[in-house]
Amino acid sequence: VWESDFTVKLDPDAVFFPDRLGGLLLGHKGKPIFTTNCRYWGGDQVGKLFGSIEVLSKQAMGAYKGKMDTCKNLPWQGWGEDYWMQHCMNALGVPAVGLFDQVTDNTCPLGGGAPCSDGKKIVFHPKKDAGQWWDCWKQSAGPQMVAK
Repeated sequence: VWESDFTVKLDPDAVFFPDRLGGLLLGHKGKPIFTTNCRYWGGDQVGKLFGSIEVLSKQAMGAYKGKMDTCKNLPWQGWGEDYWMQHCMNALGVPAVGLFDQVTDNTCPLGGGAPCSDGKKIVFHPKKDAGQWWDCWKQSAGPQMVAK
């Protein structure tokens, strides 16, 4: 993790376009950040971290390394890893950067339903079988990428 500016974790049923994410992260390079991607209700300014995509900067990973016990001592039993990670980053004082408009996740109350033909989304989730996943990738990537 120390050789890259950001670490990205994805669910295997997420269709991901890393080139679209890179441009969004440029302004945060060198800063401790993690991303949230689900606006749980209309006025939610911070959002929730849903596991389809989790992004942590190298500096956020360093904050975790330096104060690992803070996160290990959270009452994590019964939590998913995404819920734990958000609480961990909050406990460490790492600010969240919302990717609400760039992720479409049908498990998020206000974050799903964008068509795969949307060429601006970084993630489409969930696409549970290989055919559905591939069809979505082709629709979003466009014919110029599929032909390569």
